[in-house]
Amino acid sequence: MIEQEIEELIQALQDDDEDIRWDAAFALRDIGERAIPALIQALQDDDEDVRYHVAVVLGEIGEDAKEVIPALIQALQDDDEDVRYHAAFALGEIGEDAKEAIPALIQALRDDDEGVRYHAAFALRDIGERTVPALIQALRDDDEDVRYNAAKVLGEIGEDAKEAIPALIQALQDNDEDVRYNATEVLGEIGEEAVPALIQALQDDNEIVCYHAAYALRDIGTPEALKAVSASK
Repeated sequence: MIEQEIEELIQALQDDDEDIRWDAAFALRDIGERAIPALIQALQDDDEDVRYHVAVVLGEIGEDAKEVIPALIQALQDDDEDVRYHAAFALGEIGEDAKEAIPALIQALRDDDEGVRYHAAFALRDIGERTVPALIQALRDDDEDVRYNAAKVLGEIGEDAKEAIPALIQALQDNDEDVRYNATEVLGEIGEEAVPALIQALQDDNEIVCYHAAYALRDIGTPEALKAVSASK
């Protein structure tokens, strides 16, 4: 794309017609750094659909959008949940360079919208933050998808998530089978003390949970764990 075309698209972000601004934002996503200052300004657009699509574009630009981090942090407070959702996603795409966003993302784990909470958890993972206390709180979220992803992120943190073991043991009683089996996987990696609870999980109503409980017990590998797996066959 020639410089004149780029400049025309940047100018279109100021057009009176929100549809034109929306189209311009998407057209600029392949430009990268050259378009970032204009996209930062567009995050303040009066139209929530334009702000939402700008956040989407910044997420696709990813690591090249480091200078937009302060604006994305501010967007986590946007009135529109779709804007907040994609601001969290974009910060995760930027990754480790977005560490200054960690406090705002921890706050976003308590957002009213489950989609925002979902992406905040993954953004914290992608940034590399070991926010175990915040993830323990997310394991008690009202939304099963948020609880599921909190357990998944704790699993990726691994050994450093040992303080989450009691909450993960409690998650083995979750109403959602996906949360339960994810909890078994994490406990298999970090929780020898969870053996009694995992043995109980071998009797779960869901076959996948039973399978993952057995797999977790084999990973832990204590005599008590292996004996329970053999007895369950």
